[in-house]
Formats: sequence, structure tokens, C-alpha cells
Amino acid sequence: MRKKHSYCVFDSKLAQIVQAQGRGGQLGVGFGIAKHPDCRGLTIDELQQVKFDALDFTEFHDELNSNTTLPDSKKLTEKISQQIKNELQGRKS
Repeated sequence: MRKKHSYCVFDSKLAQIVQAQGRGGQLGVGFGIAKHPDCRGLTIDELQQVKFDALDFTEFHDELNSNTTLPDSKKLTEKISQQIKNELQGRKS
């Protein structure tokens, strides 16, 4: 006897959350079994039934925040100051 595993893979963390919590949790639509997985997308009717305000988007927010690079405030200030100086010098010419 061999044990088989199957996994559904989604394009993004957001898709995974909607599928797992919306489809699996709210709608009760399963993902099948290892031998016959069901990794299909949601139908329009199913998507309209998902209560998005009840989904936990914490992992999605964390992923967004971890990939966000904020500019260095000192460099940004210097760049803006230089642009202002250049603009003022251009007006004097």
C-alpha cells in the first residue's frame, strides 16, 4: 500500500486565501482526494457567495509588507532639495 499526496498550487497568496478560506471554509467545496484532486478555480456564482469581509488576509498583508521597500528618507530629502534648487536656478536664467 502506498500513500499518495496531492497539492493544489495557486498563483498568489491572495488566490490561496480565497480558495482555502472561501471555497473550503465558507462554501464547503472540497479539494478532492489525493487520487482525484479538484484544484479548479471558483465559478462566478461561487465567487459571489464568498464573504470577503470574513476572510483573514493577514498572510497577504504580511507578504505585501515584506516586499515593500521604502526609500531612504535622507536620500529622498536630498533629491527633492536638489530638484528644487535646479528648478529655481532654471527660473533665474
